[in-house]
Amino acid sequence: MKIVDEILAPAREQELVCQTHIKQIDLLHRIIERFGKHGGSREGMQEILRKLALEEDQLNRGIDSLIDYREPALKYINRLKGDEYTVIYRYYITGQTWEKIAAECYISPRAVYNLRRSALNKLEKIYNTEVQNG
Repeated sequence: MKIVDEILAPAREQELVCQTHIKQIDLLHRIIERFGKHGGSREGMQEILRKLALEEDQLNRGIDSLIDYREPALKYINRLKGDEYTVIYRYYITGQTWEKIAAECYISPRAVYNLRRSALNKLEKIYNTEVQNG
């Protein structure tokens, strides 16, 4: 599906990249908190701080990209209603897995897949119509 490849998947991928940077930054902060208690060296602390600054820089650049990717994705996702909106939003914008969406929405995985299929078919039609009309 073109809409997935060109619009939705890049937004999800960038969300997951940003989540990874956030986890790494959190880990580095926890290392810093413990570092002094365990007799870490000055050079070791400087290396951790250098890694932290690099991760923060990568996160900031990732967030800039994420904003760029989300805008067109949300343009389409916001046209959905109800559970279709919820399923597609959670997967492509917040980066949740299909299984987590099913559990948090108290619906079966099969229902999630059915909602996904119907929502993506609707979005593909909208996308194709807009591409054809320029």
